[in-house]
Amino acid sequence: MCSRENRLAAPGGEIVEVRHMAVEDAEHDMLVQIRWQRRKMAVPLSQLDTICGGESTKEATGDWHYWVAQRYCL
Repeated sequence: MCSRENRLAAPGGEIVEVRHMAVEDAEHDMLVQIRWQRRKMAVPLSQLDTICGGESTKEATGDWHYWVAQRYCL
């Protein structure tokens, strides 16, 4: 069952909680701040798939995956 938190699957199938956009700057990808194993870290959004989240989260993640697949730049 989904809660209000945005949960995404990382490579390997682990579930992570996305907190917000990361403040770190990335040249070719969007970085998001996640909570994983009680630690916070920034990871590329393109490496995550939406498991649980609102429609806007699912749409944003899907749109970003499309942009990356098309090799668009920021």
